Amino acid sequence: MEKSPDTHRLPLIVDSRELARTGRALEGGFAVRSLERLASLLSRDEGGLVWRVRGERRQRADGGHDDFLHLDIDGRVAMQCVRCLGEAPVAIHVDRGFRLVGSEAQAAREDTEESEFDVLAGGARFDLGELIEDEAIMALPPIARHENCALPVEAGSPDPGPAAAPSPDEARINPFAALAELKKRDR
Repeated sequence: MEKSPDTHRLPLIVDSRELARTGRALEGGFAVRSLERLASLLSRDEGGLVWRVRGERRQRADGGHDDFLHLDIDGRVAMQCVRCLGEAPVAIHVDRGFRLVGSEAQAAREDTEESEFDVLAGGARFDLGELIEDEAIMALPPIARHENCALPVEAGSPDPGPAAAPSPDEARINPFAALAELKKRDR
């Protein structure tokens, strides 16, 4: 799904039942800055998300049917690295399916951990933009860091290099022993 994001505006309201009934697909993109909740979790609000949603209706053996939405999202955003506090690029990839039901109450009853699909309340005024933003937020890592992150050296201080690493004895100082030593000094 390599495509530059067309900037849609929020809210993006669709008729999810009609989308499922016809099996249509919609695609587009959002600029990160237009997704306020997502942008608030990032180090900058640049970039975008490209998305594609496809509806599907499956017939059941009892003569009824179930409606589904399949959502794909791809994008790259920037979060703050927890080690060096620099900018860390983060890939967002979502590939999820949702079963649509008639009401929020029914969705709450039928959405179980064992279910293959999350259950959502569909309808004529389904907020697809909110779903896309929610899924992008859940795709973010809890913390971001570079794979090979070297902490920056302060300006004017010499690079300590590997020779400055503590000896094994220094590294294993028991903090409670140090506390006991401090208590002895106070007496």
